Amino acid sequence: MKPGKTWKLVLITFVMACLFLAGCGGSTEPKIKKAPETYDFDSGEDYAFTADLKGYEEYTLYIGDTRLDKTEYTYEDGKFVISAYSLMYLELGKTYDFKLETEGGSSTFKVEMISSSNLSMNTEDVTFDYSNPEDLVLQADFGKQKIADIRLGAKNYADPELYEYSDKDKTLTLKKEMLMTLAGETNILVRLENGKEFSFNLKSTVLAKADFEDPEEIAIWKGNYGMFWDCEIAQAEEDGNHIGKVTPQYDHLFVFGNHYWGEMGNVSFEKGEAYHVEFDVKADEASAVKQMTIYLRKAFESYDPRCGIDPSGEGDDVQKSYTLDFSKGGCTGNGTEDFVTYTYDEKTGWTHVIVEFKTASSYDMILNANGGYYFDSDRAGENGTGSAPTNAENIQAKENAKGICWLFDNVTVSKK
Repeated sequence: MKPGKTWKLVLITFVMACLFLAGCGGSTEPKIKKAPETYDFDSGEDYAFTADLKGYEEYTLYIGDTRLDKTEYTYEDGKFVISAYSLMYLELGKTYDFKLETEGGSSTFKVEMISSSNLSMNTEDVTFDYSNPEDLVLQADFGKQKIADIRLGAKNYADPELYEYSDKDKTLTLKKEMLMTLAGETNILVRLENGKEFSFNLKSTVLAKADFEDPEEIAIWKGNYGMFWDCEIAQAEEDGNHIGKVTPQYDHLFVFGNHYWGEMGNVSFEKGEAYHVEFDVKADEASAVKQMTIYLRKAFESYDPRCGIDPSGEGDDVQKSYTLDFSKGGCTGNGTEDFVTYTYDEKTGWTHVIVEFKTASSYDMILNANGGYYFDSDRAGENGTGSAPTNAENIQAKENAKGICWLFDNVTVSKK
């Protein structure tokens, strides 16, 4: 074989080997799997990223043109951790090239040096007017950080579709559709991806609400001090809408306000203030009771406020009352004027009820509704409890209450 042909054969073999290695091994550069785009000086934490170094024996880290000493970082199970001490001398606001170099090549990624102390948000308390709902716009500067999540109260989280951050305007907007789901006072916590948190309290003019859309909330409404105290509530569906099917014990329906037992229905009525209660209701077709009486009462400290039994020697506790009667296939009402107004819908069978009142300035008051059967712990011979009475009348009242069933929806209690 001639020398020229030998040289060409060697060259071809070399090229084919290179192509073979490239085809089998892919890129010779180390693969950076996950690397945060920012580093927060205020965190005091180390900076970590992951890389695939399979097949490499040697590696070196650079920040800009500076080569890091092996004492400045660790590498284990694909994870590099650069000490915070090595980063503290970098310049705030500057973006650096981080380079991982191996015997097979190198990979570079950029990291911006930031300070979370420069991030801000208006955290003053806010009042949300449920009757005139508007989006809530807060001044906020989150820099390059993204929102990780927004927590509403103790455990619920906001739908990302219902809030928006504008880096241009430096504002965080919370949509009114989300705020209308909140009642009373709610702590709202905004958490950024770097762990920075901001929180504020939102006070809604709606003190309590129940639309029966969330099964988890039903347990709160029917528990002790809930708006439907000692009632069983089932989430029912009608024409694609969730409603509450309420079966009371001793016909205790809803109850709101202050009593020496505590705050009922998650509502604390202030003395001498005006309130607005609104709900949709109808009696279940099979209900044994189809009359509902709504009471505004003085909250005495000597008897069950849910029953409405006049305490001996303390006078009449009823300040106002109004009865809605569904027994004749519609709805009729009778009682204190300017206390309850209602609108009956013949097509749906639902009655929309509005209750408006002003509390007394000298004593606590409660608002409740029942339908005729009650438990009286003061009845002679009563040694039991509401769930296990011993008095014959109370036993019968408990039995009668089993046949009572009301349908509720869109319950709200607000301060005027």
